Amino acid sequence: MARRLAWAKTVFLDVHRVFHNQFVPLRDRAQPWLLLLFRVLQGAFGGGLQPMAQAILGDTFPPEKRGLAFALYGVTAICAPAIGPTLGGWITDNYSWRWFSTSTFLSEF
Repeated sequence: MARRLAWAKTVFLDVHRVFHNQFVPLRDRAQPWLLLLFRVLQGAFGGGLQPMAQAILGDTFPPEKRGLAFALYGVTAICAPAIGPTLGGWITDNYSWRWFSTSTFLSEF
């Protein structure tokens, strides 16, 4: 089981890294068709993140703690759609949309 969990975490982190770094090449020279292409790639790589994260939670926590782990995971799933667009709109209005590619890249370290 430990080998399966290590493999799942490695795949999860690799897919997460690719998902978050899709917009890094577009910082300085964004064109609409490139934005669309990289957004499609984000969708392709990001599709497996949710179920893989839940599988890792299920394998990591003992049965008596799984309820708490899934509840905390659910809180982020509820709050992110409310906070993300609001914060994104504020950052875009006050700074620039290009800031997101830099902040996303830096969040990987």
